[in-house]
Amino acid sequence: MYECHITIDPVSIDQRESLQAAVEEFGFRLAKLLMQNGETPSQLDTFMTAKSKDYGRLYTNAEDCIIALRLMGIVIRRVKIEYMVLDTKYGSTIGGINGAVERSAGETA
Repeated sequence: MYECHITIDPVSIDQRESLQAAVEEFGFRLAKLLMQNGETPSQLDTFMTAKSKDYGRLYTNAEDCIIALRLMGIVIRRVKIEYMVLDTKYGSTIGGINGAVERSAGETA
């Protein structure tokens, strides 16, 4: 499974809805980064992600999404495509890691 991240300059709360609608067309989802108070969106940056088993499709969707973002006047800061070896969010055949994540989920720092 591949995962693409596109990082852009921060957008206002008012812009998020239209931005989300624009990037969904390309299979991306706008991340909800919140400040430590848990309510205010981060003003440091904004990013979106998409996942696919097909690298070529993901790459093309990312290119098309970037073109659309630039046409909207959005500044692109970083584009990254990763191959996910393990992500416990999507399950794992390695029971020990999943078990550790589940046990520590309620812990506080």
